[in-house]
Amino acid sequence: MLNDPSIFYLGIVLLILVSIALYQRLYSLTGFLIATYFMYIVIIYFSGTQRGEKNPPIDAPTNFSGNVQIDTTKEACIDSAETLEDITVTTDSIPSEQLALNYITVARNVDIKNRSAIDPGSVFPDSVGTLYCLSGIDNRNGGIQEILHKWTYMGNTVAKVKIVVEQSINWRCWSVVKINPERAGKWKIAIYDTNEIEFASTTFHIIKSE
Repeated sequence: MLNDPSIFYLGIVLLILVSIALYQRLYSLTGFLIATYFMYIVIIYFSGTQRGEKNPPIDAPTNFSGNVQIDTTKEACIDSAETLEDITVTTDSIPSEQLALNYITVARNVDIKNRSAIDPGSVFPDSVGTLYCLSGIDNRNGGIQEILHKWTYMGNTVAKVKIVVEQSINWRCWSVVKINPERAGKWKIAIYDTNEIEFASTTFHIIKSE
């Protein structure tokens, strides 16, 4: 408030008017001028306080070395043969609370153009050859990280497929695994975050051909 130049100039004007009023012996006018001046200062003070509460200082934006884009048209495609490689976390640890599953589907194939499942299901013959696991991940609140598709058969790990997930409301990605005809029975696909915490899963069955 003290930095407001209008107060300084108004004070000079007030001093001149008060001098004239005193010279003319207009004492009541002198009191009125002084009271008006202090009322003006009070109004300026409270209006400035309210503006300060409504408009707090804004920190300068932080410069990032990379661009983070929310883009549902992109996807991470991992075509992997059977692998038993260990999980290797190469990204920052991000809690799974920032990840949400939009969908998880097991299918015979993938329409790459439309990013959709071809012939999805939960029961497949032992002659199916390969199966795909498509997942849509909501990662709108997190940064770039890795998830893991873990394929298990009858409780035994068959494949671990690491997939990079960028910031998106629906990051569509998939893994594919060869199905051994001798492995008929119940399968499970679990999705893990960078902390190796499972946050989604689905099951399917392989049945023997007659």
